[in-house]
Amino acid sequence: MRCSQRALDLEASATLALAARVKALRAEGKDVLGFSAGEPDLAPPASAVAAVRQAIEDGKHGYEPVPGTPEAREAIAAFHRKGGVDCTADDIVLTAGGKMALFLVLQALLEPGRGDEVVILTPAWVSYKPMIELCGGKVVEVPCTFEDGFRPDPNAVAAAITPNTAAVMLNSPGNPTGVAFPDDVVERIAAAVASHPHAMLISDEIYATLRYGDASHCSPASLPGMKDRVITLHGLSKIAAVTGWRLGWVVAPMLTERGESLAKILTRIQGQSLSHTSSLVMPAVGAVLGGAADEDLENMRLRFADRAARMHQHLSDIDGVKCLKPEGAFYCFPDVGDCFGKVTPAGKVLTDVNAFCEALLEEALVAVVPGAPFGPGGERCVRMSFACGEETIDAGCERLAAFVAGLQDSV
Repeated sequence: MRCSQRALDLEASATLALAARVKALRAEGKDVLGFSAGEPDLAPPASAVAAVRQAIEDGKHGYEPVPGTPEAREAIAAFHRKGGVDCTADDIVLTAGGKMALFLVLQALLEPGRGDEVVILTPAWVSYKPMIELCGGKVVEVPCTFEDGFRPDPNAVAAAITPNTAAVMLNSPGNPTGVAFPDDVVERIAAAVASHPHAMLISDEIYATLRYGDASHCSPASLPGMKDRVITLHGLSKIAAVTGWRLGWVVAPMLTERGESLAKILTRIQGQSLSHTSSLVMPAVGAVLGGAADEDLENMRLRFADRAARMHQHLSDIDGVKCLKPEGAFYCFPDVGDCFGKVTPAGKVLTDVNAFCEALLEEALVAVVPGAPFGPGGERCVRMSFACGEETIDAGCERLAAFVAGLQDSV
């Protein structure tokens, strides 16, 4: 058979591939401590589980409206209005997780062969680049550095925007860095996008409520004059610990050149592909966002905040490892570049971050994600998720410290 070249060129997700490898090693009986999975280990809010159970008992097994039930969309619109975003239920499209939400948006914005570009701020989530390319777009990377706290330079972002720019991707707090962008940085990037009539700002806010310390969140769609220039992505997967339920959404109030809303176009694309996300999980939206789950969500956030501080302290205590304090999401992104060029007890030379992660897994049974697949700026770093138990954090960081301490200079 013949496959399309774009399908043949598509690489597997680095994070999902590593998670699968960890599961395989554990199935062999190996005591692998995994920090690769970007999913919470905590229980979902009781109200969400109860809503899904009730949906099953009520026989909600048939088709629902393609963009989601009116009740779910109104709950989402109310949630975003609290954050200052002017939107209604008609502007909302529910879909199967945040990943599908972005895929629908890219299908709507990008025209293969037209030269459309999407600006991403790296290090960035590993799926941004392949999804953009799969939809016929070209990726333009604006690197952020450890030395600058992985905060983007708005001037560099502005310089990357051209007449070919279809969109600029913004993810704050971000995966993999755990960094939350200051409000003024978001405002300046939004202004840069607004100065180009055809460019859109895609704001991936999947971790927006998972912030720690003094970290703030500015939803760019709430800024003056940006309602029709910002497409917002969100979902329950991360904030409510229901990654397997596949429940995400798009907020898209803007009108196209034909005078119809982008939400309607996304609905058509979804209607010809996915149909809609599961009818059984849609009632969970109101159960989570309507107030009944507030205490559970806050307890979850506080638990992650404690884990963030715990992992950061452990990593900061290791000679040869540098780590910024995470401000959101559930990732640390430490710099391990000082270990490159050294030799492990098993005699392996750590030529780069991939070699570091491979040796750490083989010799210390600790799984972390190499930073290189996240793009420029991540070559010296590894992503470590603290969405795991405190004992795992302590034991894994202890193994990492012992591994680094055992490295020798190459001859």
